[in-house]
Amino acid sequence: MSQRAVEAVLGRLITDVEFRVRFFAEPDDVCRENELGLTARETAALLQVSVQGLHEVAAHLDPKIVRAAIPTHRRDAAREAFGPVGGERRVPDLRRE
Repeated sequence: MSQRAVEAVLGRLITDVEFRVRFFAEPDDVCRENELGLTARETAALLQVSVQGLHEVAAHLDPKIVRAAIPTHRRDAAREAFGPVGGERRVPDLRRE
């Protein structure tokens, strides 16, 4: 697979919370259903990315480019696993103690 495909999946992991949650829960199914064409090595490398880090990046994107329209029960599950989702913003505390 090309670097371009890996970057496309990484971009979707950042901008699509439902895809992100499902990819980390069922990577083989997601790759097959979406015909991502990732190699086993590429999938393994993407699974090493911090889910919380992806979520934090997504939280700082303009809501117009983030797909966050998920059913309430799935939104609650994502919130429980990763914190606020969608248009909710968590402002990081940048103060140092």
